[in-house]
Amino acid sequence: ASSSPVASSYSAAASCDVADRAESRGHGGDGDLDLEAELARCKKELSLCAELARHGEEEARCAREEADRRKEEAELCRQEAARCKREASRYKSEARRCRQEAAKSREEARKRAEESRITEEESEVRGKELKALSTSIGIAADKLLCPITKDLPLHPVIAEDGYVYECAAIKEYFEKTKGERLRSPATNVMMGRRVLAAARVFGVVETLVGSG
Repeated sequence: ASSSPVASSYSAAASCDVADRAESRGHGGDGDLDLEAELARCKKELSLCAELARHGEEEARCAREEADRRKEEAELCRQEAARCKREASRYKSEARRCRQEAAKSREEARKRAEESRITEEESEVRGKELKALSTSIGIAADKLLCPITKDLPLHPVIAEDGYVYECAAIKEYFEKTKGERLRSPATNVMMGRRVLAAARVFGVVETLVGSG
C-alpha cells in the first residue's frame, strides 16, 4: 500500500535530518555506526508513521462509509415518510368516499321508507275505499234481490212498496192474495197491486249478472 502524504513528508524530513547528522559528524568508524543506528531508528519511526497513516486512512474510509450509510438511511426514511403521507392521503380520501356513500345510502333508505309509508297510506286508503265500495255494492245487490225469489230478477218490476221483484213472482203473489188486503212481501206493510216495469233496473241487473 502507498504511504500517505503525511508519512511521505515525515520520511523526507527524517532523511534530511539523518543527512545533516552524518555531515556534522564527519567520516569515521564510530560515526558510521551512529549513522546506521540513526537510520534504523528513522526507518522504525517512518514505519510507525506509515502504520499510523494507514490507520487514519482506514478510519477516514469507515467514516465516509458510515456517512454514506446514514445518508442512505435518511433517504429511505424520507421515502418512507412520503409513502406514509401518500397512504394517509389515500385513507383520508377513502374515508371521505365512505362517508359520502353512507350519507347517500341513508338518504336512499329515508326516501324508500317515505315511499313505503306513502304506499302504505295509499293502500290503506284504497282498502277503505274498496271496502266501502264493496259494502255499497253489497247493499245495492241486496236491494236488487227479489224479496220473493231471493235472486236477481230477470224481468224486474218495481212494486208500490219500492222493492224490485221478479215480474212473474210478484204477479203470482198478487194472484195468491187476490181478495185479501195486500201486504208487501218485503216489509209486510200494506201496499197496492200496481207494478212498474224497471228498464233501468233491468240494465243494472244485466250488468251484475254479466260481472258474476
